[in-house]
Amino acid sequence: MIPEHFPQNDPKLEMKAILDDTVKFYSQDPEGRRAVIHGECSYADDMGNKCAVGRFLTEEDIKNLGEKGMLENTSFFDIIPEIKSDRILNLPRNFWADLQEFHDLEENWNDGITMIGEQAVAKIEERISSGYYFQ
Repeated sequence: MIPEHFPQNDPKLEMKAILDDTVKFYSQDPEGRRAVIHGECSYADDMGNKCAVGRFLTEEDIKNLGEKGMLENTSFFDIIPEIKSDRILNLPRNFWADLQEFHDLEENWNDGITMIGEQAVAKIEERISSGYYFQ
């Protein structure tokens, strides 16, 4: 299910809300909510778990990526041509890539977010507020 409760009229507010929601969502159960196939983080798995970007893909996107073997071990930039979700396409690609990298790095998580993870969040927040993603 695509989280729909984010502001969509201001890209900076939307990115900040998506980042905050991602931190909250995965801090509650970092391992149980990750999509893992064959030991690798994936955009979605057959148990309904999704990665940070996968949560914003449409079911059609997930089906299409699965049919093409692109749900696991595929960079965000590689899947862009396959994505139809306006939510993803309307925000800067580098934001989604940073969000995915933040989510994927195990050093950012233990029973919740780690100090290193908090630093990664602060870096993304700075990029959002400075307009980095729109350069």
